[in-house]
Amino acid sequence: MWGCAKLGMAEHTFLSAVEDTAPKWLPRAVAPNINQVALAYGALQQHLLQQQQQQPPQVMVAVVERAQQLLSSQNNGSLGSSSVNRRSMLLLQSLSTMPAAIGWCVAIWDMQQLAGAAKALVVSGVRQSSKLSSSSACRLWVLHAWLVQHQLLDGQGLAAVLTPAQLAQCEAHSAALPASLDKEYWQSIEL
Repeated sequence: MWGCAKLGMAEHTFLSAVEDTAPKWLPRAVAPNINQVALAYGALQQHLLQQQQQQPPQVMVAVVERAQQLLSSQNNGSLGSSSVNRRSMLLLQSLSTMPAAIGWCVAIWDMQQLAGAAKALVVSGVRQSSKLSSSSACRLWVLHAWLVQHQLLDGQGLAAVLTPAQLAQCEAHSAALPASLDKEYWQSIEL
């Protein structure tokens, strides 16, 4: 998926196989896998729409469910011992960026049926005490703006979920993107 997204190749046969085999690989997927799937589908959105694929990827419903399981495991402390090694640090980093990646994909595909789940991922996965990475901040701003624009859920986007400072950080990072670079930026960042 990552390779297809980086190359801008929306090969229907491959993407169909991803959807068809999801029940086999998704239950074992870890946070980096979930991030890559969400970011790849997001990056491929324009290509898929050009190929007349108007339907959002159905695998995203299962991806959201798996992300909820992973965040629940993390919040319950069942990810492992207290010793922190390089692998567990990468896993924790992926867990912290996963809500933004999934929320962004849900928003740009306009998957309104997943709005509540995307917001719930932000609630459980983004710590109010943490500073957001630039890419996560931009993605969360897209989710926030989409929720507000469509008056989904309570119509306040992520205002009740993120701190005012985090929301301002999201807006600032998003506003710093030149409009002409927006498409290229989303296709290139942290995929």
